[in-house]
Amino acid sequence: SITDAIENRARTGFPDHAAFLLYMENHDESRYAEECGREQAKAAAGALFTLPGIPLLYAGQEIGEETRREKVDWHEADEDLRNHYQALVNARNELPALSYDAAYEEVESEASHEGVVAYAREQDGERVVVVLNFGPGAEAVSIEEAVGSEDLLSGEDVDAANADVLVEDVVVVPAE
Repeated sequence: SITDAIENRARTGFPDHAAFLLYMENHDESRYAEECGREQAKAAAGALFTLPGIPLLYAGQEIGEETRREKVDWHEADEDLRNHYQALVNARNELPALSYDAAYEEVESEASHEGVVAYAREQDGERVVVVLNFGPGAEAVSIEEAVGSEDLLSGEDVDAANADVLVEDVVVVPAE
């Protein structure tokens, strides 16, 4: 679905020079984490901050807010989720390849389920590969591009024994 959505932009005539607004929830929809699960929400947040376009955060989604139109309870923040969003914001600010207008290319991947997607982003000579896992647990994912083993979001080694990367929800690795 992610790849189709990106390709559909061009088919519908969305101009290349314009920035596409990306969001995963708003006041008319159920909260993503509530509807799809916390780990899947972390993967969706990874997509929000690594796909071409401009990410939009809706009223406390970065802290796991569960209400749609009520006052956000900032004291009940999910600190792990907040830290995840902060890592995504930092990576987007620091890596030219994650900028709103960086080139996008699908990368072939292989996993034990269909809830995994991989794509490359490139700008100013910097290329990264993003792997998203919408599945129920960590997944060893083979990707058809040589990549480094350090996740640029967490700084952790994500080298998997018989695959290219181990992905819980989202990893961003440098292309080699």
